[in-house]
Amino acid sequence: MKLFFVILLCANVLFAQIPITTPTSTQAIPVLQEWWRADNMGYGINGMTWLDNFYNGKGALVISTPNGVQTWQLRYPWDTVNVFTWSGGDANIKTGDFNGDGVTDYLDDKGNIYIGKKQGTPPVLSNMKLSYSLRNEQLRISDLNNDGKSDVLVFADALYPNGLFAQVFLGNQIIDNIKPKNISRVGLIDTSSFSYCLYETEQHKLRMITVYYQKGSFDGYKLYDVSLNNADTTIILKPLHEFMVSDEKRTCGGTNTLLIDNLKHTIHWVALEMINERRELTNVTVYDVTNDTFNKLYSVRMDSVTTIGSFNNSIDNNGTKDFYIVRWKVDLLSKLMLFSGEMFSSFNQLSEYKLCQYQGCTTVNDLNQDGIADIVTRGEYFDDNCFRIVLSDKTSSAIEVIPQVSSFSTRFLSSIPVNSKQDIHLEFKSELSQNIDIDITDILGRIVFRRKIIIPNDTSNVLLQTSLLSLNIGKYFIQCSSLDGKQVLPFNIVE
Repeated sequence: MKLFFVILLCANVLFAQIPITTPTSTQAIPVLQEWWRADNMGYGINGMTWLDNFYNGKGALVISTPNGVQTWQLRYPWDTVNVFTWSGGDANIKTGDFNGDGVTDYLDDKGNIYIGKKQGTPPVLSNMKLSYSLRNEQLRISDLNNDGKSDVLVFADALYPNGLFAQVFLGNQIIDNIKPKNISRVGLIDTSSFSYCLYETEQHKLRMITVYYQKGSFDGYKLYDVSLNNADTTIILKPLHEFMVSDEKRTCGGTNTLLIDNLKHTIHWVALEMINERRELTNVTVYDVTNDTFNKLYSVRMDSVTTIGSFNNSIDNNGTKDFYIVRWKVDLLSKLMLFSGEMFSSFNQLSEYKLCQYQGCTTVNDLNQDGIADIVTRGEYFDDNCFRIVLSDKTSSAIEVIPQVSSFSTRFLSSIPVNSKQDIHLEFKSELSQNIDIDITDILGRIVFRRKIIIPNDTSNVLLQTSLLSLNIGKYFIQCSSLDGKQVLPFNIVE
């Protein structure tokens, strides 16, 4: 159990790191509030997907559990009522219309196809299962031959010894008749390239970014237009642009994401790049590929990055899809860093959330009806699962009072005078001796003060020497967490 308090302190230390910018006093920024959590219960270990208009016309979360792949509506905290079981056994779901009947069908990562019978209601598992000869990390669903049915295209994300580069599964009015078409790389693409990113433009043109090798190490990117030869269903690749990076001693970092804004008609690619082929030393680089060229905007040194991903929605309610970066074990904690999808002259960091180990997150529908998409995070290990549902509340000022969103995790107390240099005294009352971790964090979740203490089984006063911190004027949180899993009892501020 975590307890949060808002305090007001004064200071003169900046924590923003150029070129990452932090919100100004006039920006709208999300404030993350834990809605509910389920540690070490195995939720989401093998994946999760949010699907809009799935059950009774509403969205739902597909999630792996120890009891199979279930579907939750998340109508209230701990709403784990299963409304549909995915008997194919996979929680990573993609959508399409494979038989062209106008109703959404579903494809899981194991190749199982679920046929939609009515829009807004769960599907039925078909007998058809796509047989992949390649890993399906680079998979795209699109109507390649413009016949009104969704097709599945899979590209090699590594150099396969058999020379296979792609597979095409053309949609069919009869699902069971969908067959694979294997595409060799011979005569199609050089032998040192593999697919790194697939996306579709606003004009529904398919694009592929590849990485390639020439001198035994990663050398650059190539951008291709991807189309289908309707005569023999083979793939046509048209080179559009090439970007060399070897002179800058950067190598492929293994994670990337696309930010496509159809309102502003822009496409930005965010990629992790290793420095001198050292995985622990990395840059996060943004390229503008709107005009089918690699236009490098800026690069930020950011180590220990494991995942870069994009959200399905905006978490700051500006209409632009945002993205996240996971940094593993930074200051002994994993961090979920949230960034605006609006690309200007630098990264615009919206917020930060610290958790134990986790690898995936997604946005879900507006759970608390405040007009902003909320977030679900998951881990990949049962004993360190860290499944969380986090509300993305919003404030319009970095020094404005945060409204209470949920009684499950937050309560407030009077603020300390702005010009005060006084320390903070906390009073705990506990019937059990407990190990306590006390953090003071800023509005972005960054720790500015940390102390570990042991509370005996009686009334205890704890002095936090905040007068020595010289913090900026603004909002800060006191967060107390039990280190041994025992419940942390409420505490008071001693005036």
